[in-house]
Amino acid sequence: MRLFFWVNIDMYTKWFYPNAVSQYAEIEEDIAWNGDNSFLNLKHADGTFLTLSKPLLRIANTTVNDIKMKTYYLKLTDFQVNLTFNQLNGVEFELNMNRGGRITDDTIQLLYEDESIGDNLINIDLAPIKMYGGSDDLWGAQLTKEMVEDNSFGVLLRFQSHPAWPHREYAKIDYTRLRFY
Repeated sequence: MRLFFWVNIDMYTKWFYPNAVSQYAEIEEDIAWNGDNSFLNLKHADGTFLTLSKPLLRIANTTVNDIKMKTYYLKLTDFQVNLTFNQLNGVEFELNMNRGGRITDDTIQLLYEDESIGDNLINIDLAPIKMYGGSDDLWGAQLTKEMVEDNSFGVLLRFQSHPAWPHREYAKIDYTRLRFY
């Protein structure tokens, strides 16, 4: 008697790191990231962190309005992707970040030609290493091999004060990276 076992092996790429990182504010009060605007320490899992220029605050004040803050947007592009397959099934993004136990996602979204595309995959999880997307998740975007290999393809990030817990915390990002299925 012969037994056959079907094994589902996900085809995925190596990890790709951003080669171009820039920041911009939505409003003047947003908190900037420290750095020389190259931010290439995000390219390595080396314990060298990109930090905020000042802490994010959330101060509860029922008399007026709560004070809540957001960071500048970080635009991560030029991942220098070179796919060996034509059919894209998923995009996975990994973020290693010290959130001070309080700082939450505001924007985790794909970029193409300076436009946000697909779904914003934010969640309230405060884990230091977070995965977004996966082997069968295209983030609600119509992606092609040509798009993800374009240097304008990337990820847009922004963070905010925790919506419920008062705090004064610095965000620190060690690395970010993408891979494809």
